[in-house]
Amino acid sequence: MLFELRDTYYGLPLMMILSIITSVPPLFGLTAVTTTTGYIYGIRRSCVWITMGAFLGSLLCYGLVRRYNLHKYIVLSDAKREIYESLEEAVGQNGLKMVILIRLCPIPWQLTNLILSMFPSVSWHNYLLASFLASFKVNMGLWIGQQLSTLSDPSDNNLIPRLSMLLGILLLGSVSYWIYHSTLHNIKRRKYSKQLDVSHK
Repeated sequence: MLFELRDTYYGLPLMMILSIITSVPPLFGLTAVTTTTGYIYGIRRSCVWITMGAFLGSLLCYGLVRRYNLHKYIVLSDAKREIYESLEEAVGQNGLKMVILIRLCPIPWQLTNLILSMFPSVSWHNYLLASFLASFKVNMGLWIGQQLSTLSDPSDNNLIPRLSMLLGILLLGSVSYWIYHSTLHNIKRRKYSKQLDVSHK
């Protein structure tokens, strides 16, 4: 049934629309959409459609959050609020570089849309640029889908797809570690500052 979409005129536009919709929380499923698209069409045919869909979806999320102040309705626990504030502080200190790194981190695309839209320190221009540059990250899902299609074909050599998949995982892991380390450093510094304030009172 899925492969029947390959020969239709509406298959790729439909996948792009689904990628726009699933880029806005609380809806989920962008990973499933990109992986399925890559499995059916391959990355060459679908990368422009899905990348554009993810980018437009991120702009839609930003517009909704800022227009209707949706962040006011999100309740965080004390521990999560501390992480949120530390991450926002890191964004304020490092600017566009930190925004791009958060975008590249293997956090679900729709969650980074929401998080960055909630940060007052993230300007529209920085959000727009980071979203455009990082929207190509969703091609990883297309690529994984294409590799799954290749791995399911016993006539193909599977060594190169497996090695390239491993390298991609290592790269994303390195970026994730850098983000985690930076956030943890800000949390410890904030706790230390609070302890100093209490001791001086």
